[in-house]
Amino acid sequence: MTGTDYVCLREFLHEDGARVTLPPQAHTEAPRWRSGSLIELPPGTVFRYRIAVGEEGVLPPFVDASVPLLSEELLAALRSAGIDNLQLFDARIEEAATGQVHEGHKCVNVLGLLSVGALAKGAFDLSLFRSGEQAQHIVLHRRVRARIEATPVGARVDFGVLGGERR
Repeated sequence: MTGTDYVCLREFLHEDGARVTLPPQAHTEAPRWRSGSLIELPPGTVFRYRIAVGEEGVLPPFVDASVPLLSEELLAALRSAGIDNLQLFDARIEEAATGQVHEGHKCVNVLGLLSVGALAKGAFDLSLFRSGEQAQHIVLHRRVRARIEATPVGARVDFGVLGGERR
C-alpha cells in the first residue's frame, strides 16, 4: 500500500448545512483527541455542542471539531467496512434558536496514530487512523472511502488529500 491509497475525511460544507460548534473550553481537549490513544472519561460523559442562531440546517455526517462528531449513519458505513478502532462517546447537539436537541451523532476518538511515510514502506496495514504528520486529519483507505460512497450518507461526506486539497 502507498500513501496514495489514503484520503482524509473532511467536513462536507453545504449551503444548507448546520454549523456545529463546541463550547470554547472544549478546544483544550484537542491534543488528547488527536493522540490516537484511548481516552479515559467518567461514565456517562456527554459532550454538548451548539448550533448558533442563524446557523441551523442539515447536520453533516462528519463535524470536524476539536472533539470530532460522526453521525450514526456514517458510523454504520465505517463498521460495514470493518472499521473497529473507534472509541465513542455520547453527544448532544442543541439548536440555540429553538432548543431542539439532536442525538444522532457520537464523539469519536480514532485509535491509532501512524506516519503516512510508514505506509509507503509497507510497514503497516491500517484502514483508518490519525496522521502522524498532521494529527488533526483522520485518514482512511480508499477501500473504506468506496464503502462510504456506496451508502446514502456517501453523498454528504467529503474527502481530501493530506495537505489540504479536496479530492
